[in-house]
Amino acid sequence: MRYKTKTFQLIENYLKTCCDKCFRAHDVYDYIVANEMKVNISTVYRNLEQFVDAGQLIKYKSGNNDVWMYRLNQQFSQCHEHLHLQCKECGKIIHIKKESMDSIITMLEKDYKFFLDCDISTIGGLCKTCMMKKELK
Repeated sequence: MRYKTKTFQLIENYLKTCCDKCFRAHDVYDYIVANEMKVNISTVYRNLEQFVDAGQLIKYKSGNNDVWMYRLNQQFSQCHEHLHLQCKECGKIIHIKKESMDSIITMLEKDYKFFLDCDISTIGGLCKTCMMKKELK
C-alpha cells in the first residue's frame, strides 16, 4: 500500500473537483497553496505522474500552447469511449452524444482515412457561457 502524503491527499481532493474539466499541474499547485501548504511544483508533477502511471489520469499536450494537460481517465470518471469538447476559456468538458460522435467518426474515416482514438480525443473551442461573455464585451 502506498503511503499517502499530505500533498498526495490534497491532489486526490482536487481530482474530485475535476470530473468535467481538464487541468494543468499549476492549477493543482495553486489549489495546494490555497490550502495553506507549501509545495514545490516538481512535487506536484511527480505526484501527478503517479496518477498517470496508475491509469487514473490521462496526460496530453494542449494544442494551443503546448502545455501538459491532465484529465480523469474515463474508467474513473464514468466516461467511456466518446469524444469531448473542451472550452479553452474555462476548461469545461462537454461530452458528445454517441449519435453525434458516430457520424463524426464515420466522416473522419471516410473522408480522411483517419481513425480516431476516442479515449484521448478532445476538440477545443468555446462553451456557450464563455462565448456569450465574449460577445458581451
